[in-house]
Amino acid sequence: MRDIPVVTSGYTFMVTGEPEGKTNPDGSPYRPKDRNDVELDQPFVVMLLAKPKPVPGQPRRKDGEEIKVNLPCDPGEGFDLGTFVELINPVINTFEMRDDDGRISNAGIWWKADGLKPATRPVATKPPAGSGSAASAADKASKAA
Repeated sequence: MRDIPVVTSGYTFMVTGEPEGKTNPDGSPYRPKDRNDVELDQPFVVMLLAKPKPVPGQPRRKDGEEIKVNLPCDPGEGFDLGTFVELINPVINTFEMRDDDGRISNAGIWWKADGLKPATRPVATKPPAGSGSAASAADKASKAA
């Protein structure tokens, strides 16, 4: 199977390695060709920390996984270290490597996406005064004393 769609709505992604163009072993830009031998844009790679979003009523998970995501071209400006992003049309692919005896010596998945976009982050709001928060309870207790 190739290009298996991934639902990432339960995860946040933070840039841990800025996007950089793929290169050949000699350091020159890697330029893939399509089936008609037409040269394509230089693909890029970005490193992301993928963490599960908090679930109400469950303890916050501290674990995460750093993943490398292949992009078909330069994602543009604004994807600095620490930036939260969303993946556009993310997919995974599988791979396996065999040793000289034909046995599978390594296997895994690799990520690919059509692009990146800045993540929309919910804006935290303060509860209205007297709404029962700990701070308002302390204010009430100090006024009563």
